[in-house]
Amino acid sequence: MNLRNRFLLGVFAVQAIVLVALFWPEPPPPTPEQLFAGLERDQIVQVTLSDSTGRRVQLARGPEGCTFPDADGYPCKLDKMLSFLDKIVALKSEKLVSQTAASHRRLSVADDEFGRLIELELTDGTSRKLFLGTSPRLRSVHVRAVGQSAVYLATTISTTDAAVRAISWTESRYLSVPRDDVVAITLNNAQGRFEFERDGAGEWDMEGLAAGETVDQAVLNGILSRVSALSMRRPLGLTELDSYGLQDPGAVLTVETRDAEGNTRTYELLVGAEMGDEDFAVKSSESEYHVLIPGYSVKDFVEKTRENLVDPPPTPTPSATSTSETP
Repeated sequence: MNLRNRFLLGVFAVQAIVLVALFWPEPPPPTPEQLFAGLERDQIVQVTLSDSTGRRVQLARGPEGCTFPDADGYPCKLDKMLSFLDKIVALKSEKLVSQTAASHRRLSVADDEFGRLIELELTDGTSRKLFLGTSPRLRSVHVRAVGQSAVYLATTISTTDAAVRAISWTESRYLSVPRDDVVAITLNNAQGRFEFERDGAGEWDMEGLAAGETVDQAVLNGILSRVSALSMRRPLGLTELDSYGLQDPGAVLTVETRDAEGNTRTYELLVGAEMGDEDFAVKSSESEYHVLIPGYSVKDFVEKTRENLVDPPPTPTPSATSTSETP
């Protein structure tokens, strides 16, 4: 074989290799696996959700359903907890984003910088942990299992699903009073004791009004609106701690109702100490639990004065009769 033929043969061989490389079928991608292999929802008995700022909430499952273990078993929404756990169990190792530890901080899934840390306690005493990080688009979030370097993009869960405030996992309503049945309200605070009664027309009167004074109807109706549907920030628990300030409350609000059949009922609300972020410790006669209530709902129960509740007599208008002229 002469040199020219050997050259052509070499060219053909290279071309064949290139063609094989171009058209050789790619191997199928690896089948996505469950991020936590073998994990089932019924194995999870407790979940703790936290963010890197220190906010934290803990949910537990038991015979009573969903509860807050750090609030003496205050009830939470079992259906919402189970739906969330289903999303965790369903996470798979698909849509790989990174396999390097150097990317963890940028994607907010680092050990010390993260959007959410989800800790799962299992029936066998073991645990699983997962980070949720940045969200590159709507309804998607970067996820990383603790102990692994790989970061994936999940589209079935978001950081909003992993709320770190207790109120997101329970009913916010703490006290409900049938507004139309309310016939009397008594407010007792450091400024005094103020007793109000409502007549058949819905107007308020107050014991001890001076001549010409009237009750500020808007203020009383505002109190009625809040106490008839009072929402909490989070449950505190069954035990009354000294820090709650309920042994010497800042305000005691008593509400009396009478229904169409003439049945009467009394509700009592104790407003205790301010406990940071302008929230107040509160205890209702309708619940065995102490809770935190936002200050905008109860703070003025502590601060109300008689002047805030009563309109003074109208100022006399000058007489229309002309005054005597000076000679």
